[in-house]
Amino acid sequence: MSNPFFKEWHTPFGIPPFEQIKEEHYVPAFDKAFSEIDAAIDAIVENKEEATFDNTIEAFERTGSLLNKVGGVFFPLTSSNTTDELQAIEMEIAPRYAAHISRVFNNQGLFKRVKAVYECRDDLILDADQVQLLQDTHTNFVRAGAALSDESRAEIQAMDEELAGLKTQFAQNILKDTNNFELVLDSAEEGKGLPESVLQAALGEGEQRGKPGQYVFTISRSSITPFLQFAQDRNLREKIYTA
Repeated sequence: MSNPFFKEWHTPFGIPPFEQIKEEHYVPAFDKAFSEIDAAIDAIVENKEEATFDNTIEAFERTGSLLNKVGGVFFPLTSSNTTDELQAIEMEIAPRYAAHISRVFNNQGLFKRVKAVYECRDDLILDADQVQLLQDTHTNFVRAGAALSDESRAEIQAMDEELAGLKTQFAQNILKDTNNFELVLDSAEEGKGLPESVLQAALGEGEQRGKPGQYVFTISRSSITPFLQFAQDRNLREKIYTA
């Protein structure tokens, strides 16, 4: 299968080629991204040379380009322009994503090298950006539980995975509730005070929702904000604000 995520994007400003990306491309892309990071980390950990900023901190910072690429398309879409298919994929990917990140930041071999570089930071010749990267990297490992006991790390990893699933389900529930709300007006007169552009957008929303000729307002920001700002009917403003 030809997967757009495995190709270089020759588009203006590197914008994702959305017309080429299909639902079936995401899981293979995530799978490959996880595998690439695991392989890169294995190479860092198995390096026989003494841990240095270059072969450990910078090498680790350079991992994850494919994961950033696919995640940078997938997660914004699931929170803004999702489908049932994307939500099903999200429910599968979110716990795996969390488990992968947790596993990376609890890799004891990798943390040992990061800690070794961090502990001799005062002896290194680093610029301000490198110092910040070193501090942030070490902090991220510690906060992920890398310095804890085996038992505590296992507990944190299990919690991270469970939380990822719960957060995803909660976000999907909120999005569904948001998308389901409709404030329907039968005439432009009911929306007195609203600019013509806002009324036309509401008319288009009505068409999309199977209510031709009616003005449909939702609690998405582009709809509710101008309604609250311009609509003269206080009761209608209260209704949509409460929603």
